[in-house]
Order: sequence, then C-alpha cells, then structure tokens
Amino acid sequence: LSNVEVYTSFNGNVISGNANKGILVDNSFFGNKLENAFEHLVLEKNRIVQNASYGLEVDYPNNSSLITDLGGGPLGSAGENRFYSNNSECDILLYGKGMDTSNVTYENNIWSATGATSPSEGQIKFLAPPKYPYPFPILP
Repeated sequence: LSNVEVYTSFNGNVISGNANKGILVDNSFFGNKLENAFEHLVLEKNRIVQNASYGLEVDYPNNSSLITDLGGGPLGSAGENRFYSNNSECDILLYGKGMDTSNVTYENNIWSATGATSPSEGQIKFLAPPKYPYPFPILP
C-alpha cells in the first residue's frame, strides 16, 4: 500500500487484568509495508490499568511517521485516559525510529489510582530500535 492514511482509534474502553499487554499496536510484522503512509493512533476516555505487561505498547521500528495522540494532540484526542498499575517497568512503551515527544502527546490523563494528572518518571518509555534492519535477518 502506498500514499494512504491509516487511523487506529480506541475510545471508551476498559482494558484491565490481561495476562500480557493491554493494547499492542504493532507494525513490525514481516511483509507489512505501508509506503508513504500517514499513520495515526488516537486514544481517549479509556481505562488501561492492572495489565501484567505494558498498558500500551506501540511498535513501529521502521516508521517515524506515526502520530500518537493520547490527549491534547493534533488528532483531537480529549485524553481522559487512565494509565496505571500495569507492569513494574512502565505503563506505556513507545518503540520506534523517531518516536519522541514531537509525535506523541499525552495530556489530560490520569496517571495513578490517586488521580495524578502528570506521569511519574519512567511511566512512559521511549525506546529506539537497534541500528540494524528490522525485521531481523534470518540466518541459515
């Protein structure tokens, strides 16, 4: 596919108690190629709590065009999500080339059971992929 816009939206869900991730948005599968795509992820008014792994994991290792609006961003998300008590490492993992605060917004959310309105240090983790090509080469 080329020159397309892909929207993924989660609105008003309760995602809790999963044995793994609450939400996984993954564009790293073999053969999934979106060329010149404008990809958008919008979450608002969700309760993503008490999952065994990350509450939200976004994997876009080869794509820096993804816009992730968890609240207060250019895609119009109101926020009002609840992210807390997922795994002990962090509630949100954003994995991808070029993923940083320039293309991820997360305003107007609740970040603890006591109602904190700002994430604590380490609650959101940005992780860049390794410099070698992904998907990983298959060795004989």
